[in-house]
Amino acid sequence: MGNNISLEEYKKWNRRLILKEEKRFFLKHFTVYIVVNILLLFILFLHFIDLIDLIIPFFWWGTGVLLHYLWAVHFLEKRLKSNEEEAMNLAKRSK
Repeated sequence: MGNNISLEEYKKWNRRLILKEEKRFFLKHFTVYIVVNILLLFILFLHFIDLIDLIIPFFWWGTGVLLHYLWAVHFLEKRLKSNEEEAMNLAKRSK
């Protein structure tokens, strides 16, 4: 029984694996963001800290989480195509 698959089939499954891994990393980042922000809100209510002291970290870290999503998940297909084209060009030059 052969394990031969086409290049297109390989690319398709490789992309799926990379996307799955990127989503997993993003979900870890997002989960930490939610948990830490809940803890910060708890501290705010316990110690009557100024709300502005928490809004700034929420905003900037939230911006970082959004950028992580855009880079890791949303624009992944473009990055993969670019990497594949670059690999093809390098392979052509090496011949």
